[in-house]
Amino acid sequence: PTRIMLNQMVRDQLLATNPLAGFKLGKQPGRKNRPPLSDEDVESLVNIAADTAVLHTVAYRERIAGIISIAAYSGIRVSETLALRHSDIDLESRSIRVERQITRKGKIVDLKTDFQRHIALIDRVARGLERFPPIQGSEYLYPKRDGTPFNRGSFYHHFGKVVAASGIPGLDFHELRHYFATWMMFHGVPTWAIDYQIGHESGAKVLRTLQEFGISVFSILGLEHDGDEVSKLYRHADAIAMIKIHEVLDKGTREFAPEVRRSDFVPPKKQEPPPTKRKV
Repeated sequence: PTRIMLNQMVRDQLLATNPLAGFKLGKQPGRKNRPPLSDEDVESLVNIAADTAVLHTVAYRERIAGIISIAAYSGIRVSETLALRHSDIDLESRSIRVERQITRKGKIVDLKTDFQRHIALIDRVARGLERFPPIQGSEYLYPKRDGTPFNRGSFYHHFGKVVAASGIPGLDFHELRHYFATWMMFHGVPTWAIDYQIGHESGAKVLRTLQEFGISVFSILGLEHDGDEVSKLYRHADAIAMIKIHEVLDKGTREFAPEVRRSDFVPPKKQEPPPTKRKV
């Protein structure tokens, strides 16, 4: 759009030439170029939110810390995390129901059916919920003081203060998902289970992947083959992924500390276009 606008200004004789003619942005480094957060980094973010005066609103400290904790240790998106309700948490079955998200305008909407899912509630999430008990008097886990969920803008305002105090340059919330996925791979959780947990793949795609690899859905579920085709077992995708994740992690976890520290990585600044020359 900027290039088109400048071309029009040249045609209107407001500019001698388009300063962006022939200009190409260099490839910008994305999140994939950033080293993942470590266990220590994530714990530091949670502690900064909960235990320091970085967040001036005392009532929000544990709420923001709780949101960071549950997102980092479940891998779900910020929009899904902010929309979680008390009824979505099942400590007995060690599962979280992810069915809704909050839009940029602050409206709660249902996720597309293919991406509504039950995911594994791992021990780190359970410890976070114990440390930061969900707020009573509201249907949402960690709402604002009026009981309504944080919208993304208001949450990012508080999260930005935590990031500034952490000393981790250029950190964005999405890196918590990257941390979780990398942490799961580090512990040997299969990729198909991670993809389902964090919402990269639908239940149907997960089951097709298992079928392609010749993995028996029935053996994972401990069921006898009753003649149903795998295509009729989409409803079992939740159980398949959760069983596999808990099976792997229940064997024990180790400290995750990548050799390259995220705090030592400074994202390069974006390339700026040349200054505009006005026609004299």
